[in-house]
Formats: sequence, structure tokens, C-alpha cells
Amino acid sequence: MGMLIKNEFYKLKREWFMAFLLLLSLLPILTGGAGAVFNNSTKSLADLFFFMNNQFSMFFPMVIFILIGSLFYQEYKNKTYINWITYGFSKKKLFLSKVAVSTVISIGFAVILFVAFGLLVAILNGTGRLTGGVSLFLNLAIGFGIEACVIVLITTCLGAIVINLSRNIIVTSVVGVIYGFASCLFIGSENGFVIPGSFAYRVSMSFLDKATYYDAPVPATIGGCISFVLCFAVMFLVGLLVFSHKKKNRKLNPAGRRQKKKSRRTADTFPRAYEAAALRKSEPPFLFAFRTDAYAIRRAVYRRIPPCQFSSFTIAMSYTN
Repeated sequence: MGMLIKNEFYKLKREWFMAFLLLLSLLPILTGGAGAVFNNSTKSLADLFFFMNNQFSMFFPMVIFILIGSLFYQEYKNKTYINWITYGFSKKKLFLSKVAVSTVISIGFAVILFVAFGLLVAILNGTGRLTGGVSLFLNLAIGFGIEACVIVLITTCLGAIVINLSRNIIVTSVVGVIYGFASCLFIGSENGFVIPGSFAYRVSMSFLDKATYYDAPVPATIGGCISFVLCFAVMFLVGLLVFSHKKKNRKLNPAGRRQKKKSRRTADTFPRAYEAAALRKSEPPFLFAFRTDAYAIRRAVYRRIPPCQFSSFTIAMSYTN
């Protein structure tokens, strides 16, 4: 499996869309940082993180969908997954390697995003245009880390299901955009903890302000953790089953059915030829047959062995014994 993971990283080194995904991941910092830098007013660390986290929860699932979709789509497009299976690698290992690579890269993008956020905070704090202490920043780092891990694990498994069902990167990207916007609709609901993405957002914001958490914190926390574990386990297993499932062949048209039937007839001549060859090998050196008997035998033999395999004299002499 280590070879599969190394191969995935090697293939991604040559892909231009990785730079696009990184840029899309940094979009919350680019937009929020531009507004903070060009605006001369003083901002608080809480307001800056609130803006960044809202953008992150909306755009980052799109990044993960495109990433995991591209990893699987390359295999379907180039038919290279057949080569790995031929070399003895199971579909399970191939699926796990792609999910692992997508998870590592997605977490890496999230880390880069928060590091960029830290640099922005340092710049604004150095110029005296930001209020907030180091302790608050460390709390935000813990909450953001929890949110990023939940979003990455759930969205990676969901994206794997979509790409393996559709085998189309455009469909997967569109579903990722819809999922990114739809996940934000349940953030404000008191029952939104059943949605792992909404639950993770409320958890991260609770490190900023306890008032933003649920009214019933204990049941919501327990229910959110159970929902996350169940969703992750179910989505992971479904994605693995969908990828490992062998699709049935589509119905052939009449010409395709005739060609398939012809190929079966051609393949069926080989065992019959071996049978006739075995009979020839065991025959005595001299055989004699009357003409009428040889003619009847030839007619019986021709119904079993194609005439192109042996001459009529050989077949008649063989079956006379």
C-alpha cells in the first residue's frame, strides 16, 4: 500500500489543479485579509476569525470534493486502475490509498490556511490595528483543528461515493458546490448537530464564544459525536463497496450479440480440437473402413468438429477405431 500512496503523490506533483485548489483554500484569507489591510479601522480577532471560519465552512468542502474526485477520475479516465489490479493490488488497498492521500492533502491545506491566518493576525497586531490576545488565538487554533478534521473525514468519504457512482469529475464538482452551500443552512438550527459539518462549525465557534453553542450543550455534544462516528463509518464502507463493486455489462445491440456469439463459437473449437487430437494419438498405424461407414462417420464428426481443423480422411480414420 505504501507504493500506491507514493504513486498518488507523484502523480499529483504534475497536476496544475493542485495550485488552483490551494488558491481556493486560501480564498477566506485573501478576501478577509484584503478587507482588513485596506481598511484603516481597527478590527478584533474574534470578528476576523468569524469571517474566515464562515468562508472556510462553505468553500473548503468544494476543495475536498474536487480533490478526491480528481484522484479517482484519473484512474477511470486512463484505465490505470486495471493495471494495479493486474499487478496484484486489491481494490480495497487502491481505495484506501486514495482516501488517505486526499485526507493528508486536505489537512495540509487547512494547516496552510490557518498559518496564513496567523501571519495576517501578526501583521495587523504589529501595526496596532487588531485587538486580541495570544490565549484567544490558541483557543481558536484548537477549535479550528477540530472543525477541519471533521469536515475533511466526512467530505472525503462522501466525495468518494459521488465520484465512484458518477465517474464524472464535473458531476462531482457540482455536488461539492451544492454540498458546501447546503451545509451552511443547518448551522443555526438547534438540531443541526446531526449534520457533522454543522456540528463541527458550532464546536469551533464555541472556543470563540460559549454563547454560540447549543442551548443544551451536553445532549448536543453526545449526539454530534455519535452522528459523526456513524456518518463516517457508513460513508466509508459505502464508498469502499461502490468502488469494489463490479458493474454489469450493458445490453448489447443485435450486432454486438452476433459478434459475441461468434466469438463463443470460435473459442469452443479449441477443446474439440484437443479431443480429436487425443483420438488421433491413440489410433493404430493401419486402419481400414468401408466407404459407407466412413461417410456416416464424417457426417457425425462434422457436427462436432469444424471442418477447418482436420481433413475428412483423418477424422474418418480416427473415429473408425
